[in-house]
Amino acid sequence: MTFYAKLKNAYEENKVPIDKLCESTKEWISSSEVHEYFRKLSIKYEQKWQNDFHDNHWASAKFRTILTVHERIQLTDKLKLQEDESKINQIEITPLRTYLLLTCFEQLGLKKECLTFDNYLAANKKKKEINEILEQFKDGSELNRIKAIYESYKLNFSVKNSFMNFINEILNEETKNELINSLRIRINNPKDLLETKEATIQEKQDYLYKIRNDYTHNSFSTGILNKPLENDPDWTYRETYYLKKWQYSVYTKIEFINLIRNSLLKGILIIIKENKYSV
Repeated sequence: MTFYAKLKNAYEENKVPIDKLCESTKEWISSSEVHEYFRKLSIKYEQKWQNDFHDNHWASAKFRTILTVHERIQLTDKLKLQEDESKINQIEITPLRTYLLLTCFEQLGLKKECLTFDNYLAANKKKKEINEILEQFKDGSELNRIKAIYESYKLNFSVKNSFMNFINEILNEETKNELINSLRIRINNPKDLLETKEATIQEKQDYLYKIRNDYTHNSFSTGILNKPLENDPDWTYRETYYLKKWQYSVYTKIEFINLIRNSLLKGILIIIKENKYSV
């Protein structure tokens, strides 16, 4: 996909990647519907660009976001061909594929142009919002005022918030449930084995975000040797980790990564059919 589309007709310059998206989604939507959506999105994008020649318009354009997310899906499909060659490749490539797909959640779930916290504090268009928060908490400590500003920032711009927006606000209930139900997390107290519970929906969503963060920030990856459980061939063991006093044992469906992939494609379909993005 060209990144010079802001200089020309975005739709005309990106017909090839749009056609590739049509091929991936032809099971669920007609190519004419996909092309019409991008044609309309292109017109709105170009109008915005003509009104304000700001360099970041293309970087933040939803037109670009959808197509680059699909490119990443295609990349993971190519990686899967190598992954299937051996168990060693599974250990190395499976975590990478999982990570690459999960990073697309925050891209599709991002409501506003991405801002770092320091840029948020410095942005002229945010001064009124920040001053209102400072006024609201003027009788509190400096620490509480800083916390209030940061909470406001996270509400609109944090990666985790965008990640969760995709799951909770883009995906329909059927697709969301299919994704969440591909995880089983059993939570135990190692000092009291009778104290056992199953993870909530929110805890499962948090685990998906944990996979993404572990790979990004901790150089930690978990490969899945799709070895079916003896008592349930549709499931495989993933990992065990500890949080405070609790032990978390994680199991996933054999098709876990494919369900993540399909949730992205279905999310894109929902965006297109419901015309969720204006630019």
